Amino acid sequence: MGRRGDLSVAPALLLDDEELLARAEVTTVNAFVHRTVRDLTGRVPTPIGDMDERQVWRRVCRGLNLPWTEQFLAQEFRHVILAHNELLSMVRSLRLGPLIAVHVVNTAMRIMSTRYPMELVRRPLPPEFDLRKLHPLTYSDQEHETAKTIFNQRTTSTGDLDEEDIGPVMQPLAADQQVQIFTALFFMFGSKVGAMKYRTGIP
Repeated sequence: MGRRGDLSVAPALLLDDEELLARAEVTTVNAFVHRTVRDLTGRVPTPIGDMDERQVWRRVCRGLNLPWTEQFLAQEFRHVILAHNELLSMVRSLRLGPLIAVHVVNTAMRIMSTRYPMELVRRPLPPEFDLRKLHPLTYSDQEHETAKTIFNQRTTSTGDLDEEDIGPVMQPLAADQQVQIFTALFFMFGSKVGAMKYRTGIP
């Protein structure tokens, strides 16, 4: 428990499977795309700059009569779409779904424990708790209940969870479902903090 739930450790410590470790490559999205385009087309691509990117999004806004600015669309694409795709790749290719999930709940527990009374922090989410009634989110019953089980498992535990602790409920799920669990845990953390703020008056 503990150390293996820390995403700051080296890739060699995250992957104890030699076959998986041999397949792991540390790179950036830009470098990967640059190499792929070069290999497929035989030419060296020239990435567009910020000004060019804004012009593309401006044309999209005008062409589709969208109510948002080009800056908003560029940021949403960069921080939401690309981030989601990278997370999905980590879950699908490296099988890191359980590790990412325990990192979220272990970190959430440490944050809550430093600010709020432990009797509230360790109180599990009640059976009637449903994120979908608080936020416009689309989770299946299985995804929602799996996330709530993991969250409550950590809040009632005396120590950090390890990926083996939640493997039985995470491994049967597809990669996109595991990403849903990851985002649901974030929202559950935020909902619990909001409830404790209201209860204690502590910001």
